[in-house]
Amino acid sequence: MHSKKFFYFSLAYCFFILYGSLIPFNYHPIPFEQARSSFSGISYLNLGVASRADWVANIILYIPLTFSLAAFSINNTKQFFHTVFLSTLILIFSITLAFSIEFFQQFFPPRTVSINDLIAESMGSVTGLLIWFGFGKKLLKLFSQITLGGKKALIAGVSLYTLGYLFISFFPYDFITSFIELENKLSKGNDAFFVSASCGAIVRCTSKLFSEMAFTIPLGIIISATLKWHPQRSIAVIIIGFVFGVIIESLQLFIISGISQGISIIMRTTGMAIGEKLYKNFSINNFLLLAYPIKKYIPFITPAYFFLLLSLNGWSIFNLQLTDSATESFNNINWLPFYYHYYTSEAVALSSLLSIVIMYIPIGLGLWLYDQNNQKFNRGGIAGIYAAIICLTLEASKLFIASKHADPTNILISFFSALISYKLVNLIYHWFQQSEVNFENTANIVELTTNLQINKPNIHKPILTHSTPLASSIAYLLFAILIWKIIDYPSNSIGLASILLLYGMALRTYPHSWLIVLPGLLPVLDFAPWTGRFFFSELDHFILLTLAINTWYNRHLNPFRYIKKNVTMILLEVMQ
Repeated sequence: MHSKKFFYFSLAYCFFILYGSLIPFNYHPIPFEQARSSFSGISYLNLGVASRADWVANIILYIPLTFSLAAFSINNTKQFFHTVFLSTLILIFSITLAFSIEFFQQFFPPRTVSINDLIAESMGSVTGLLIWFGFGKKLLKLFSQITLGGKKALIAGVSLYTLGYLFISFFPYDFITSFIELENKLSKGNDAFFVSASCGAIVRCTSKLFSEMAFTIPLGIIISATLKWHPQRSIAVIIIGFVFGVIIESLQLFIISGISQGISIIMRTTGMAIGEKLYKNFSINNFLLLAYPIKKYIPFITPAYFFLLLSLNGWSIFNLQLTDSATESFNNINWLPFYYHYYTSEAVALSSLLSIVIMYIPIGLGLWLYDQNNQKFNRGGIAGIYAAIICLTLEASKLFIASKHADPTNILISFFSALISYKLVNLIYHWFQQSEVNFENTANIVELTTNLQINKPNIHKPILTHSTPLASSIAYLLFAILIWKIIDYPSNSIGLASILLLYGMALRTYPHSWLIVLPGLLPVLDFAPWTGRFFFSELDHFILLTLAINTWYNRHLNPFRYIKKNVTMILLEVMQ
C-alpha cells in the first residue's frame, strides 16, 4: 500500500479523534488561566465498573494513529537510529495531541478530564507502535495481496476480516476483575444456557442469530483454505467452529457488557460449515451459471426484507403505540452526527452501529446482483442512495412511534453500508474472475459468458416488468402500506382485499383503466360514518394500489403513453 495513503489516513483519523473527543460541542468559555490551573491539578480517578469500558476505549482510540504514522514514515527506513528518531517523534506527536484534547475538553462540558484518560491514551500510542514493529510488515503484505486477485486475495481479505471479527467480539474489553463483579453480572439474568431474555423479541432475536451465522461464514472460508490437506475437512471445520463458539460465549461471561447464550454456539458453527462448503465448491463458472437465475428471486425476497426493516425499526401490527407529538419529536432531533452515540455506553453504541450496518447490507448486495445481470457495474453510490432513501423514510416514521426517536446518523451509516457492501462483493467477484480467466480456462469462460449474454433476453425479460431497483423499492413500500391498511381496516377487510385484488388484476392487464375506475369510485367509496375513518377512506386503498402497480411497471414515467397508442390505433382504423 502506498505510504501517502497512510498519511492521508492519519490526517483523517486525527480529525476523527478530535470530533469524537469534543462531541457534543457544547462550548462554554472559561478564562485561560483558570483552565490551565484546573488542568495542572487534575487527579487520578478510582474507576468503577461502568467507566472501565471508556478507559479501554481510550487505549484503542490511539492505536491506529501511531500505527498509520509508523507505516507512513518508518516503512522504508532501514537505519536503526533513524527508526528510533521517527518513533520518538510519532510518540511525542500522539501524546501531545492527547494532552491538548484533554485540555480543551474543559471548555466542552459534559466532557471530563482525568489522569486516567491521559494514561490510557499514552498506552494506546505506545501499543500502536509496538503492533507496527511486531506485525506491521505482515499486515501490509495482507493489504497488498488484496489487490492481486485470485484466492490469495480472498484468503488475505478473510484473514484481515478474522482479526476484525475477534476485535469486535470482545469490545469494549470491560473484563470482570473480581468474583463480586461476576456475581453481580450473573444475577442480572442476561446470560442463558440456550436463549437469553435480552436477545429481544422473536424478529429481533432471529435477526441477531442469523447475523451471527452470516458473519462467521468468512471464518469457515479461511479455516477451510488452511485445512485443505485434511481428509475430513468438513468435520474438522465443524469441530473448530464449535470450539470457537464455546470460547467466544465462555469469554462473554467474563465481560461486563457481554451476553452469553448457547444458541450462538450453534449459529457460529453453522456459519463456519457454510463457509467451508462455499470455499470448496465456489468457482467463477458456477457463479456465472447462477448469476442470472438469482435475479428472479429478488422480487420475492424484497417484500420480506422490507417487512423485516419495518419490524426492526419499531413498526408492529399488534403492539404499535403511536404518538400525536410528531412535531415536537422533530424539533427535538439533534442533527449532529453520532450525537446520540455519545450518551450511551461503548457496547451499546457499537451494537447500534453494527445493527444499522447489517440492516442495509442487503441493498448493496441486491443491486450488485441486478447490475451483474444487466452488465452494469460500479454503481455503489446508487446503492448508497437507495439505502439512504429507505433509511430516511424509516427514521421519519419513528417520529410517530412513542417508544422511538429518529437519529439522522443512521442515514449516513446506511449510505456507507450499502456502498461498501456493493464495492466489496464486486471486488470479490473480480478476484475469482481474474484468477480463473487469466490462468485456467479463459476460452471456456468467454464462451460461457457469451452464451449467457445471448440467452439472457429470452430467459429473463418479462412481458410487463421493466422496473428499476428504485421503482421496485418504492412499489414494495407502497404495497406494504396497503397491506397494513387492509389488515387494520375496521370492517370487512377480506371483502376489501378481494375487490382490490380484482382491480389490481384489471389494472395490470389494462394500464389505463384507472382513469375510469378512480373517478367512478370517487363519489361512492366513503364509508366514514360507519368505519370512523375520515383521513384514509376506502378510495385511498385504490389510489395506493394504483400508485404501487404503476410504479412497479414504470408507468409513472409517462402514464398517458398507453392512451396515446390506443387513440392513434383508433384514428388509423377510422382513416382506413
